[in-house]
Amino acid sequence: MTQGRPDPQVLRRHLAALREALSHLGRYGGRTAAELRADTGLR
Repeated sequence: MTQGRPDPQVLRRHLAALREALSHLGRYGGRTAAELRADTGLR
């Protein structure tokens, strides 16, 4: 934040990180918690 306003560069960087995280999580959508726990490849 600069002088009471958000820093656009920081916001863009954070939004890009969130987009990347969501794209990785998207492949697990529709699976139940039990299925995710049973998937040993996720550990």
